[in-house]
Amino acid sequence: MRILSILFVAVGLLIMLINVIEFYLFEKKLSASLDCQTNHLKLILHMYLILLIFFTFAYGAMLCEFCLHGNDRMGFFVSQILFWGSIFVRINLPFLRTLYQTIIETKLNETDALTGLLNTNAGRKNVEQALLQGGETVAVFMIDLDHFKQINDIYGHITGDEVIKKVAQVIRNSIRPEDIASRFGGDEFMLCILNQSQEEVEAKAKFINEQVMKIGTQYNKANLSSSIGISFMIPNSDYKVVYEDFINQADKALYHVKRSGKNGYHILQNMVYLKK
Repeated sequence: MRILSILFVAVGLLIMLINVIEFYLFEKKLSASLDCQTNHLKLILHMYLILLIFFTFAYGAMLCEFCLHGNDRMGFFVSQILFWGSIFVRINLPFLRTLYQTIIETKLNETDALTGLLNTNAGRKNVEQALLQGGETVAVFMIDLDHFKQINDIYGHITGDEVIKKVAQVIRNSIRPEDIASRFGGDEFMLCILNQSQEEVEAKAKFINEQVMKIGTQYNKANLSSSIGISFMIPNSDYKVVYEDFINQADKALYHVKRSGKNGYHILQNMVYLKK
């Protein structure tokens, strides 16, 4: 019985070591593939990690029990529990891989292939969810690249794609993990920012304008700059605000910048709300 117990512990410990190595490689691959992980996925990963830690320490305690006390019957019973527990953990690894594949496929379906930002549909869905959750303030940016056609005409469409990527990186560098950034289409981008003051929102717009101008200096035959329209509001519980309201207001602010000479930003407040 003692020999069987030792055999169960040895095989189970080997399985657990394989589990730990595979989980580490899986988690590393997951982190490299996703910009951020969903709360549900984080919870599952943490639970799985707790299982790994529990069984690893349990095997250590089991080995100490054999060395110090040598209770064969109890040792055999506990070793079987730990062995089958290791098998259970092992069986669930394919589930994590399936979950990972599902998340990757979802990410691909929601991501703009050129920039890595959300695509138009995913951007809209995320903004609508953010509006439902509400916040102290909500700001939606519509960002349009001025004279972008000159980039394509003078330098070619491949260079145009590179410029779009660089602007997307500027936008990515200007936001927090909880903010929403999407490529709205062509050379237009959309941002949704919650719980920041008007001063912080303006600072973000200035930063984007300045960084796009810096990109433009690399292509001095074109006049690349950016125009930004912003709809900004402090939510009122008596009214319901929908996605189209924000986009329309941001578009109006954008057109104001365009008519005023481009290369700047404008904020519209006091939106027309829809009653509940």
